[in-house]
Amino acid sequence: MRKEEQLQVLLYSKLVKDFDEYMDVLIAGGREKLKESIAELSTKHDMLLEFRHFPPLDGTNLKALLNQKHPLDFLYKEWDKDTDLQFQELHFAIVSIAEREAQRLAKQKSEHER
Repeated sequence: MRKEEQLQVLLYSKLVKDFDEYMDVLIAGGREKLKESIAELSTKHDMLLEFRHFPPLDGTNLKALLNQKHPLDFLYKEWDKDTDLQFQELHFAIVSIAEREAQRLAKQKSEHER
């Protein structure tokens, strides 16, 4: 298996874990919590499906999301706060978020090396 494929598998596993933990919180919160969170639940599920069926990322973008403790939550929050991303197809929104994060990490690394 190529390095990139290994990263994709690792990231997908992390995303599934995040989703499962999120579902546990929703279920523990009862019916009202679930009703309040239906839009977030739907979007996170759709994001997970993107990674399962149409892996949108490669290289440094994969590493940028793997760097996140909770990558699914990170993706959702970045998507949710940016109306421009909300109007894009989810696949391209994910790519945009990961590219921005990869650029931020690269900038942070270069500043740290100075």
